Amino acid sequence: MEVDDRMASVLDALSDDEQWQTFEQELSRHLIRVYDLRPSRVRVDSSTISGYVQPTPDGLFQFGHSKDHRPDLPQVKIKLSALDPLGLPLGLTVVSGERADAGLYVPAIQQVQQTLGQAGLLYIGDCKMAALPTWAYVQQSGDFYLFPLSGVQVSEAILRRLVAPVQAGGQPLTALTQLAQTVFHVTPLSALQERIIALLGFPSDLYAKLALSSDQLAFKMSEP
Repeated sequence: MEVDDRMASVLDALSDDEQWQTFEQELSRHLIRVYDLRPSRVRVDSSTISGYVQPTPDGLFQFGHSKDHRPDLPQVKIKLSALDPLGLPLGLTVVSGERADAGLYVPAIQQVQQTLGQAGLLYIGDCKMAALPTWAYVQQSGDFYLFPLSGVQVSEAILRRLVAPVQAGGQPLTALTQLAQTVFHVTPLSALQERIIALLGFPSDLYAKLALSSDQLAFKMSEP
């Protein structure tokens, strides 16, 4: 019986980081071209895989903050960038399990930029994407970012202070009237906020409709 080693040879070639990245980029470009995709937003997130592995000093499996709630097991960390909403992977990075998430966003975004070769994209992530170096990089690249701020960056006291002028009636509000119903919401969105809504694929009047239909998103006030 003749053994076919072609698959093993391919895997051996792709085990080289540079060759894998070249293959990954070319494959993503090919899929985007064949299916005529129009990238506008990218989700960047990380996950971990834990295992009953004996860690070594230079190995990928290391002890770190466990998202699986298994701090007793070493883990490997995976950073994935995917085209939203399709979920098409654009970049995958595997790092050792002790690495913090915050420092992995810029390299992941750079991977996507090299693959797509376009600016003006919206990068979406969790609060760990809110590190200042990540903001600065996305901004100077001509792209946009969307993520929640953590309690470390915006404390409950600061949130109260920001909302207080609205609750006290001192914040300029915009009136919205529909079917004899009038509500008031915070001043119109900025050009940047409108651009982010467009990148998310939502209609331009989304904010106004939400304000009219949700008590949680609108501050009802008496007529001025």
